[in-house]
Amino acid sequence: GVCLMMAGAFVQAVQFVFEEHVMKMDVPAPPLLLIGMEGFWGTVLSITVMYPIGYFMPGDDHGSYEDPFNTWAMLMNSKNIQLAFILYFFTIFFYNLFAVLVTFELSSVWHAILDNFR
Repeated sequence: GVCLMMAGAFVQAVQFVFEEHVMKMDVPAPPLLLIGMEGFWGTVLSITVMYPIGYFMPGDDHGSYEDPFNTWAMLMNSKNIQLAFILYFFTIFFYNLFAVLVTFELSSVWHAILDNFR
């Protein structure tokens, strides 16, 4: 568990420094482009790597650890889940927007400090 915590902290630190580096280059990336690219690659990795791993691992969700087809069916057929998804999406979007704007206006050090207060 401790090694996973340390690995997570390392990856988060690398992400903060990378964000600052990309936004402070000679041709800087705008903060919204950075958020969009992080979201795009997170979605691609989730769909192509994490969902297949979860689907083929044995578990209690129709014989697998996570059944993305069942998840999709529940999302399409439940207004409550759709509302929760939309609220979650916009909450995370604005959180990431303000976090990247802190890095853009100040530095990744401030981003890391303020991230600990959430």
